[in-house]
Amino acid sequence: HTIQLLSSQKSYYVRVQAMNTSGSSSPQLSTPSWATPSMQVPGSPHSLQALPGSSVGTIEISWQRPRVPHHSISCFNEGATIKECPTPYGGSLPASDGGEAISEYELEYNERSDFLGSDGGRKTYTGSHAVLSNLYSGRTYFVRVLARNAIGSGRYGETASAKAT
Repeated sequence: HTIQLLSSQKSYYVRVQAMNTSGSSSPQLSTPSWATPSMQVPGSPHSLQALPGSSVGTIEISWQRPRVPHHSISCFNEGATIKECPTPYGGSLPASDGGEAISEYELEYNERSDFLGSDGGRKTYTGSHAVLSNLYSGRTYFVRVLARNAIGSGRYGETASAKAT
């Protein structure tokens, strides 16, 4: 079982006890007896946009860095607006980054919305804007983006599509 939403500034002690209709067992301590939460993968990028490019066979894509942590529970909202997560005590990066700086974004593109087609690929970027080139003009391509930090890759966010010019 994974316990989430813990502070990396605290140590947690866990013990497990089995229960059924006959009663409960003696509590068993975990090994080690305590643990401190580790850094996590980043949340998903949002506000993905894909538009026909300015030259033949291109699509322009933009997105925004994650605002919601990897566990998909927003830190706080103002109405329908999701606000940036605060920086955890003692840290320098918002919780939506997983506690580690985002090192790159992976953009996946494909002609099929399930991303299982043979005409597609993956590219990495350090910023939040990309231009896909050498695409078939007039074809619609689907795109999605994930964020990556030193811990690993987060989940892909929403999907967008555009027709290559």
